Amino acid sequence: MVEYLNTFTGFNPGDSNLESASLLADTMALHAVQTDHTTKHFNYALAANDRRKYFDKEENSIAKLLSPIGAYVKAKMGKTSQEYIEILSLMRKIRGEKTSLSPKTQIPKPSPAPRNPSVAA
Repeated sequence: MVEYLNTFTGFNPGDSNLESASLLADTMALHAVQTDHTTKHFNYALAANDRRKYFDKEENSIAKLLSPIGAYVKAKMGKTSQEYIEILSLMRKIRGEKTSLSPKTQIPKPSPAPRNPSVAA
């Protein structure tokens, strides 16, 4: 567009921002910004693909190792063990799930001693 405007011999816009030199400088600045943005977006996309590959897509990815690790700790230590609850919390954080534990997976509180109704007070 700037080249086309330069072909007019008597072009005088009356505004310094609309002169061909100013428009050419703005165009060059936009090209620089666009190139910078494209480079950063490309690098981000590469990094995101790498993260997804290591988390999801490979045979020994993190997502595929979490369940066997959790199952092993659960079988070895028990469903209500502190170790399993901590591992479960970490697995949920890694997967991006809520980390609050449901009542089933929390450590049960000790119940009070049973009363003996036959003993008179």
